[in-house]
Amino acid sequence: MDELNRRATVLRADVEKRFIPYDIELLPKKQQQKIRDWCAQVPVLGFNSGKYDLNLIKQYFVDELSDTCTQVKVATQGSKTMFMVTPEFKFLDVMNYLAPGISYDKWIKAYGCQQAKVMVPIEMV
Repeated sequence: MDELNRRATVLRADVEKRFIPYDIELLPKKQQQKIRDWCAQVPVLGFNSGKYDLNLIKQYFVDELSDTCTQVKVATQGSKTMFMVTPEFKFLDVMNYLAPGISYDKWIKAYGCQQAKVMVPIEMV
């Protein structure tokens, strides 16, 4: 969580600079708050994390996040975690938004990423 919070601080500052209008004070207070809330919530994406990663770590995340957040929303569909949302973060599984059959390799190549999936031999673990 420390690393996520560190990165989120940088992202929030950038998003606020780019998306909060210079004349935000002219908007109604309710609308101002919605814009600020949107800018404060950092999306954290995982690939097929709803079936694996989020299920493995959600109890730790919920414990950690419940200490610092007023709300933690978790949605599941069967044994799959669809999302976890707090005022600061939105943990999403991108598989919910992709066409069926998209592999991790195809997904990262679509964004021009050079990083490939790393396989760690069992002896190293």
